[in-house]
Amino acid sequence: MRKILAIDDNNDNLVVYRAILKRYYPNCTIITCLSGSEGIEMAIKEQPDTILLDIIMPGMDGFETCEKLKQEAKTKHIPIILITAMRGDKKSRIKGLEIGADAFLSKPIEEEELIAQLNVMLRIKNAEDKLRKENAELGLDIKQKIEELEESKRKMITLLDNLPGFVYRCTNDRDREMEYLSEGCKEITGYTPKDFLEKKKINFNQIILPEYRESLWNKWQETLGRKEAFLAEYPIRNKNGEIHWIWERGRGVFDGDHLVSLEGFITDITKRKNAEKSNEINEEKFQKIFEGAPLGIALVNSNDGTFFRVNPKYCEITGYSKKQLSKIDWKSITHPDDIEQDLHQMKSLMTGEITNYTIEKRLIQPNGSYCWITLTVAKVDFETEGKSCHLAMIEDITQRKNLTEALITAKENAEKSDRIKSTFLASMSHELRTPLNAVIGFSELINENSNMEDILNFNDIINKSGNNLLALIEDLFDISLIETGDIRIENEPFSIQSMLDEVQFIIKNEQLILGKEEIELKMHADFGNIDPILNSDQNRIKQVLLNLLKNALKFTHSGSVEFGCHESIQNQIPMLKFYVTDSGIGIPPDKQELIFEVFRQVDESKTRIYGGTGLGLTICKRLINLLGGEIWVESEIEKGASFFFTIPDYVDDAKQIHTNGTNQQKLSLKGKTILIAEDDASSYSYLIEILGREGAKCIRAKNGREAVDYCKTIEKVDLLLMDINMPVMNGYEATKQIKNIKPELPVIAQTAYAMSGDREKILSIGCDLYLSKPVGKKTLLDAINKCFNKINQLTSAK
Repeated sequence: MRKILAIDDNNDNLVVYRAILKRYYPNCTIITCLSGSEGIEMAIKEQPDTILLDIIMPGMDGFETCEKLKQEAKTKHIPIILITAMRGDKKSRIKGLEIGADAFLSKPIEEEELIAQLNVMLRIKNAEDKLRKENAELGLDIKQKIEELEESKRKMITLLDNLPGFVYRCTNDRDREMEYLSEGCKEITGYTPKDFLEKKKINFNQIILPEYRESLWNKWQETLGRKEAFLAEYPIRNKNGEIHWIWERGRGVFDGDHLVSLEGFITDITKRKNAEKSNEINEEKFQKIFEGAPLGIALVNSNDGTFFRVNPKYCEITGYSKKQLSKIDWKSITHPDDIEQDLHQMKSLMTGEITNYTIEKRLIQPNGSYCWITLTVAKVDFETEGKSCHLAMIEDITQRKNLTEALITAKENAEKSDRIKSTFLASMSHELRTPLNAVIGFSELINENSNMEDILNFNDIINKSGNNLLALIEDLFDISLIETGDIRIENEPFSIQSMLDEVQFIIKNEQLILGKEEIELKMHADFGNIDPILNSDQNRIKQVLLNLLKNALKFTHSGSVEFGCHESIQNQIPMLKFYVTDSGIGIPPDKQELIFEVFRQVDESKTRIYGGTGLGLTICKRLINLLGGEIWVESEIEKGASFFFTIPDYVDDAKQIHTNGTNQQKLSLKGKTILIAEDDASSYSYLIEILGREGAKCIRAKNGREAVDYCKTIEKVDLLLMDINMPVMNGYEATKQIKNIKPELPVIAQTAYAMSGDREKILSIGCDLYLSKPVGKKTLLDAINKCFNKINQLTSAK
């Protein structure tokens, strides 16, 4: 349930806010506070969807309250509308924006502007709530990945502890104080890891034979200076006093240029050393190390890059078997973009400039996908099959890379969403204020001193501005319904030519309104083998055509605008291809996909020439996709634009155009009694003005209960106009009771809530027709005429 918090030290203002908000948001919880401190506490507790905050208040004013709300972690995401008593108070607006306010309203507050601002804030809150939810879900994903990495680490430690040797991490000092040791050290040194780590009985340097200590220290320092791998063989004295030869490979771990620690692997080579004296190599020991290593290891021919030998882990990481790898070289499985850096390092290795190198690169797997690895390559001092070779060790880092990329993508998406939101808010503010300014401004200019010519001119401007505002609101409704999947597509047979003629008539009127009569408007239809009777949603196709044509007129200053349709075959399916072509300013190639995205426009700068919110083409694309077609644009700068969309012709052997109402007889309303159930006085005045001029007698019921009572007591009621949202008894319940009293009485429902499901619900209770407010004069009279014609047809049939 929505929550709106209003903070104002004037209780009368809070009463006004509550009354206005309850009328527009009947299911919303309205919370009020008389001070900034109380408002902060309530915001933390209730978590409202938006906050109305008066600036001038005793004690803690609106600025301080806003700043504290934006600093508080639990409330900083809530949109805040500051209310100032001075319309032109530029400094207050700047200050408010700097401390985090999202919008401003000036007293006295215009009801429509308040509701428009609130609607925008609520949409912002929805978007931010969704983004926070997605971030929370991403956090859970990251947590899961971390747990998986911890499990992987546990397995790695287990594997290391079972190696025929041990791994270590130590400080770079002469004592080589250990920070980590795997369990294998006990077998080689006779000491447990605790002896080195916890009990501090001994350090590693003490078990190295004294004559080797200084040379090993110097070699380590030289190796670290070059950031190369350390390789050495030397003797140690174990706990029992026995001398063992060990082989060590290590490397410095750096943070930038800062040395963090030393890490490496040590294994016992005593038997190999003894065997060397008799020219024997202990292959079995090396085999165990090689095959059981937790890293992928390969012995590679340095000349042609073919594989001499690979261990199981290498096969597991690459996805290739030993047999497959024996027939290819390392370049064959390396991503093409990563080969050059590897070759460059290999060249330095072979010329002796370096003894090893480490890089990150991608390997192409047998199924065509690729994985990220860390590759370490080192020279070896022996030959295989009489050829020089090198050792390649790989570690799979795909998971880490993917996680990093996911975090970067999430951050970029969040930043993009924020930029689009800001652009949309600025555009929406302009598009809402422009018609509202005309409506409010010219309404104030009409008074008893105005002459009739001015009144008519002002009325024309107010009417046009109101229609522009309504069109914007309808766009917002459409995109909301499309996003939630609640929009209805109603396929019925209709005449394509009749629809095109109607569109042409509407656009010619639009030309007159825009003052662009000099632009030539052309229409052309070639149905080919397509049936001129199309089975689809006529209203949605007409909506798309009108939107594209209005855009064409907006961006065309001279020349022509042409529209129409012709046959098109796509994937052996007959389609009707509609088009709208203009000779206007055109669309840059890099913007031709972007314009179909929600809230996006070709020009998104603050100084753009043409208005609009960036919703129109998004709605067109979504509607055409719902109708089973596609929409696209072809354009060049200064050479106009051509929009195309296809509509499939769903075959229906029983195609017939519904003609009910198209040839209806226009009936007079003289002598007719019409009951109007309407609680809003302005709406009633509007209806009685239209119907009174047509000769009808009108009776008003201020709520559903009065409407029911009238139908019980008044014998002659020819038609009922029923508002749905009324006090005491709403239109739903009133209609049900009236239909029980007068089942044949035609009822036309009116509602300001034109949302998904309303039409079905209203018709299901017995209403004959459904109109969404605001209701135009022609629409109203057509609906009434349709009801009376239907009654006449039923009477004649009897």
